[in-house]
Amino acid sequence: MRFRSIEKSPTGIKGLDMVTGGGFPQGRNTLIYGGPGTGKTFIAVEFLLNGASYYGEPGVLVSFDEPADNIVENFQSDDRILEKLIKDDKIFIEDVSGAPDPSIGSYSLDALKIRIGDAVKTTRASRVVLDKVDSLFDGVSDRGPLHMELRHLISWLNGMGVTSVFTAGDSGGKPTHGLEDYISDCVIHLTHTFDGEVGTRHMRIVKYRGSGHGLNRYPFLINERGISIFPITSLKLDYSVSRELVSTGIPDLDDMLGGGVYRGSSV
Repeated sequence: MRFRSIEKSPTGIKGLDMVTGGGFPQGRNTLIYGGPGTGKTFIAVEFLLNGASYYGEPGVLVSFDEPADNIVENFQSDDRILEKLIKDDKIFIEDVSGAPDPSIGSYSLDALKIRIGDAVKTTRASRVVLDKVDSLFDGVSDRGPLHMELRHLISWLNGMGVTSVFTAGDSGGKPTHGLEDYISDCVIHLTHTFDGEVGTRHMRIVKYRGSGHGLNRYPFLINERGISIFPITSLKLDYSVSRELVSTGIPDLDDMLGGGVYRGSSV
């Protein structure tokens, strides 16, 4: 089976573009879900930062969970790149973390669309992130109408041609409130597990419509340099090596190896 070619928006995150075959689906929606501390917001914000910094694609972050000042503080770096991008109107943070939007109570996201639309217009954004979108369901007993509103929201974002990313929590290995069943073209699951005293974060691509992708659970790190995903099982052993032999320093071992190991090889 051959997948049709779809346009992709590179994330600029080491390893992620490799296992997704180029990034997130351009002009469509990606859902990233996982439990607390798995790195959902970090990956989403990196997607915006790299888009504005390297690919000429400004972005909008809609935060349902944290105030804008907290986000800026959380992602503060030595070069203050987030603050600079905000000042230059290349990234806009739409803070909806306070009191619920009154229109949400009537299962309408029209007011939210207006706010996002204004932010996209201000920045000429081509990337939009809705962080903790499942917060919309807090206190809502009848979720059916809100599910329908989210469908309309995604269609509306797709119609504007922006590449959107939603983040949500994890409930028993599935996105909270059944979001995965219908919401996105690409779905990514993040976990944070412990083996004894050692914690490891993993990423798995649950689905990617219209595109091939890596099928494994990939470990990744978050540190002061950003995110690094290690697509270990996708590496190809097709690099060239020298025919020059390098001594191991142990004569008997060199004899066993026929003179040593090849320069540039992995042992």
